[in-house]
Amino acid sequence: MKIVINVEGVEVEGAILHRTSRDIAVEITSPYQGLQVSSHIPYFMTPASFSGPFGDMRARTLLADLYLCGRFLFQNLESLRKRWAELQAQLRERAERYTHEDFLRDRREIRSKLRAGETTQKEYDRALKQLKLRESKSWQTKHSAVQSFFLLNWPEEVPRHVLGIEKVLSTPSP
Repeated sequence: MKIVINVEGVEVEGAILHRTSRDIAVEITSPYQGLQVSSHIPYFMTPASFSGPFGDMRARTLLADLYLCGRFLFQNLESLRKRWAELQAQLRERAERYTHEDFLRDRREIRSKLRAGETTQKEYDRALKQLKLRESKSWQTKHSAVQSFFLLNWPEEVPRHVLGIEKVLSTPSP
């Protein structure tokens, strides 16, 4: 469903990508592209629903948030990309970097040792626990660094929990 609103004299277009009574997702299509945001109503708020007028209002609010995010992002794109690239380089250099692909590879390796009888179930469980902890620590480190990036580089009044920001920042300039 297409949405058109006016924010600070600018016509903003978007679309509702997903809508149920409890969830709604909106994407901006003009004047910016590539950004999405969603909202969820928890179960304990049963009377509330995105199906009716409240959902229409929430979609317009989310689209306005996307416009504010897009405006800040694209007005400051080059400096943000530079700082983002620096952050990504720092994350790549850290010793505790352990990707999900690394986890899957290592899990396959210890699983094959278990199947071959080279290790016991108890040793396998202990090793798997260590792999999970290592992946979790690496994710937490990256997540904290990304959150710090946004706290330092993003004004508080501009929404930052938007899908697509990291992709835009990671895309090289033409």
